[in-house]
Amino acid sequence: MFEKTKLGPYNLSVSTGEKIVIVGPNGGGKSSFVKLIAGEYKLSSGSVEVSKEINIGYINQDFSFKFPDKTILENIKPDSEIDSSGYYNLLAKFGIKKDKADSLPVELSPGQRARALLAELVAKGTNLILMDEPTNHLDISASDELQNALVDFDGTLIVVTHDRELIDSLEFKKIIVIDEGQILTGKKESDYLKQANII
Repeated sequence: MFEKTKLGPYNLSVSTGEKIVIVGPNGGGKSSFVKLIAGEYKLSSGSVEVSKEINIGYINQDFSFKFPDKTILENIKPDSEIDSSGYYNLLAKFGIKKDKADSLPVELSPGQRARALLAELVAKGTNLILMDEPTNHLDISASDELQNALVDFDGTLIVVTHDRELIDSLEFKKIIVIDEGQILTGKKESDYLKQANII
């Protein structure tokens, strides 16, 4: 499936709190790149090296939870014996009220699930969040709420998106362009960004 995909060699240095956006045509390899960083895909050659100090969290396009038959609160708490109040407060900071925290993921809207997943990652001490087209299936209101939650997140973000409003609001420090399984650089990169009206 990925025999012709050659992303590198490519060195990506990311500072704490930095926000990076990945753009490019559909089917170009953006999701594959993110999944490589997340450890969901393996390289046939080369390597992906991530500092041991980095705690990675990956949120996929359908905002699915690891334990869909457990409540949102149960998903984010590491131990049922731990007091729940702090976790309710954390979820509230992400716009998830107590009644929603006690609901199953399927009972929440896509926007609510996305924000609950962000809260879960924060609870786990995640300092690098990877997101793949996070606003694709959200209405305008839910997209705005997620956007605000991401702006408030002080960790590092790597986001695949075509959403120009999201790109502008997060003030990404670096833009990576991927097309036909390759990371574009130089003139090819600048030509794509101009054509897509990103720069």
